[in-house]
Amino acid sequence: MTSISIDAKRLERVRDDFSLLFYRWARLDAEKQAGQGFPLFSLLKDSLAEKYFRVYQALPQKDQLIFLRAMLKRTHSRAVELTREFMTTEEQSLIAQYLNPPWQDDRKELEAGWRRPRLTAHDRTRLTQLVKAQVAKATGGDFEEWAPGLFVFYKVIKPWRISTRVAIKHIQNMGYEHSIVSDANPELRLKEYTSITRWLGIGETNWNLMTPAEVEQCSESVIVLANYFLDSIPDLLAKISQ
Repeated sequence: MTSISIDAKRLERVRDDFSLLFYRWARLDAEKQAGQGFPLFSLLKDSLAEKYFRVYQALPQKDQLIFLRAMLKRTHSRAVELTREFMTTEEQSLIAQYLNPPWQDDRKELEAGWRRPRLTAHDRTRLTQLVKAQVAKATGGDFEEWAPGLFVFYKVIKPWRISTRVAIKHIQNMGYEHSIVSDANPELRLKEYTSITRWLGIGETNWNLMTPAEVEQCSESVIVLANYFLDSIPDLLAKISQ
């Protein structure tokens, strides 16, 4: 890719270009993951991702692809607008099933959730230490610690800079997200706050179901998921019209 600068006047068109590219990539990615049985979901301990997978599995096969694409439309609204797509009645019905699944108020389900082991303060301290070690290993030590338990690292693909944030949280345990900004002027933002569950239309990525026995595994998983996006993004950025 030829090195170019991005100014504020061009940014809106460039954002639209990227919105379309990212939407099409996310759709292919959703279909690929579904065809493989959502292997990346095994790295997550996330209640929203779990609900998505359960709803998808319970649907008749003819509705599964419709569901995947409907969910994508929830978080790729600009691309949907640009392609003149819209949410069909059938898609709205499938999303309603996701938002209000039949087991939502099931007492056994609720009791199982109440009994699930939670992280203690000691577990969260250990998680912070393990995640810091994983980030250091993945970046060769080239990262920033903005606050206790908040780690940030960068990948530069001129004229863009991709930041990845991994945060240890009190209730949700852990989360991560990527943002893409101009390397020359970080105030010029191409894409903010995306992650695997966000680009699939599910919502924020967290590990709120993580148990104490899963702390070490999850500290490794967040880096695997971050790298999944970071390995894919250079091709997408290279296709933005200049």
